[in-house]
Amino acid sequence: MSPKVGAFPKTLERTMYMIEGLKKYQLNKSLPVPVYYQFASLVQYLADQLAPIGKDEWILLPTKSDLKIMFSFSNGTVEEAYKLLAMRGVIERYPGKGTKLIPGYTRSNRLIGPIIGPDTAVAKPAAK
Repeated sequence: MSPKVGAFPKTLERTMYMIEGLKKYQLNKSLPVPVYYQFASLVQYLADQLAPIGKDEWILLPTKSDLKIMFSFSNGTVEEAYKLLAMRGVIERYPGKGTKLIPGYTRSNRLIGPIIGPDTAVAKPAAK
């Protein structure tokens, strides 16, 4: 299913929100929480901020290559985070096409609650 032409401006804006949101945070590698888990928490937090997501929206997430550059991630870290998010009903993955938030996603219809509670700071705004 591809997005409707009229959905592009809003979808592009929301995709950019996701990418800019990811750039604002740095993950804390000194915590006992694995980095992939922290990253998945951050993506889910940003998805919750964008919810509800329309049935025709394609809000894309960065590619593995982009994330390796943005966060110095390994392929395994991104793979584990995206697997976790897919299991939780937050993203859909399309080999060779990309990863996107699930159309129709809302906080109430995800499969499980927040990965890490709101009072647990796993990511912090990046220093300027």
